[in-house]
Amino acid sequence: MKFISNSLNNSRPFDVHVWSDYPELNHLVDAVWENFFIETVAIKRGPKPKASKKSHLKTLLLDLYVCWLNDPEMYLAVHMSKTGWKANSRYNALHLSSQIIVIIKRLVELDFLEFHIGYEGRLSRVRPHEKLQLLFRTIAIPLSEIAFHHTQEMLELRGDADTGTSSAKPKLEYCDTENTKKMRRALEEYNALLNRSRIDVCSLEEPYLDRVITKGIRTGDTIRVHIDHRNTFVKRVFNNSSWELGGRFYGGWWQQIDKRLRTDIMINDTPTLEIDYKSMHVTLLMAAIGQKSNFDPYTLSKTVFPKRNDFDQRSAVKQLVLMAINANDRKTAFAAFRNDQSAGHPFKSLTNLELAQLLDAFIKQYPRLEMFLCSGKGLELMYIDSCIAENVIEHFTELKVPILCMHDSFIVPYDYGMELRAIMVKAGAKQTRRYMFTEKDGVGRDEWFSEYENTGNQPKWEPKDVVRCEGYLKRTDGLFGIMRGK
Repeated sequence: MKFISNSLNNSRPFDVHVWSDYPELNHLVDAVWENFFIETVAIKRGPKPKASKKSHLKTLLLDLYVCWLNDPEMYLAVHMSKTGWKANSRYNALHLSSQIIVIIKRLVELDFLEFHIGYEGRLSRVRPHEKLQLLFRTIAIPLSEIAFHHTQEMLELRGDADTGTSSAKPKLEYCDTENTKKMRRALEEYNALLNRSRIDVCSLEEPYLDRVITKGIRTGDTIRVHIDHRNTFVKRVFNNSSWELGGRFYGGWWQQIDKRLRTDIMINDTPTLEIDYKSMHVTLLMAAIGQKSNFDPYTLSKTVFPKRNDFDQRSAVKQLVLMAINANDRKTAFAAFRNDQSAGHPFKSLTNLELAQLLDAFIKQYPRLEMFLCSGKGLELMYIDSCIAENVIEHFTELKVPILCMHDSFIVPYDYGMELRAIMVKAGAKQTRRYMFTEKDGVGRDEWFSEYENTGNQPKWEPKDVVRCEGYLKRTDGLFGIMRGK
């Protein structure tokens, strides 16, 4: 589907953690403030807010500039309700308050902003009007001078999904402990390493891709995923008010692209490999009951629908079992299974009776796992796999080797494939006290040299090779040109 540039869906949330002290930005903010705002500031009694109105204006103008520079047609999604702003929240380190609403209304009044009011749970949208675009054209702020995650919280603790009227899990305030401090320090080092690294896709001419949503209520919409430093920040998210539920690593554009494109990821201009744990959550459940792990538990000994020659039973069983592990009952699991399918996919038409047959066939093969299905076990397992991921990430961060986490798989420069696999086995054994199977996509250069050293003969196969497109080469040359002081 063609990217619809004038659609309100072409938007992203207002980033309250973007910041810069670049002189040209400060001059622009000063000019707008002195000409259009300083006389409108009302003097109020009471405690002085942590962030001044001018700081609110600066943050908004900077993020509008970044958004406009990246895509002139893109909108920022903003809260226009006071309840959407908590100035003292740890998730709002710049301490922006509902004063931002006053700033936005004033900019709209001045014809600096195009504004569309929110509706039906959608946030309002803003983007620079011609008047503000003219001001933006007078400045040039290098992206290297912009902090995109300035003091952003790396640990999120969320409440229950059923609290209040919203289905989204609310972010909870919390007091730090030695454990949260330790996790945050590890994330700070990891994010600093990612920020210093060049992570790109060698087959993309532009540093973004337009992805069509194929599932859920926004099916058919197109969103833009940006492949740059603005989209590499990683955080951990814990659920249901507990530090032992969830905890997975989220963020990073590599989690927003499909597996095919991930094979073209380059780290510091080096090809990469992806290695994943085989059937991770089922393996964790088997470990919990002391049952021997099966390399491929999703391949059943029985064909449930023998008359369907084109039916991919293994894929259906895998998706259904994972839904059942996360759901609290069968009805919810079956609905989630269908909702996760793309429009027109044959799995989407499977009835509850047919899905029950598939799930029962899995249970018959692994009867001791039945107690874990449709019992809401998923968040507990996510916590375990997040602890495994933490061990792997910390190991490579200490080596100063960037590694990208996909929850149950990792992407690493192809010189470190053998080491990654060894560390994954070690980290898995630390949590489960058993060997966890892994599988990889591609062959690393380290394996090539290992075979050469062990046999004394040059291997007949070659390590992974990639083709760098022109757009990627330009971006890479530009980066290294800056590093060389060009």
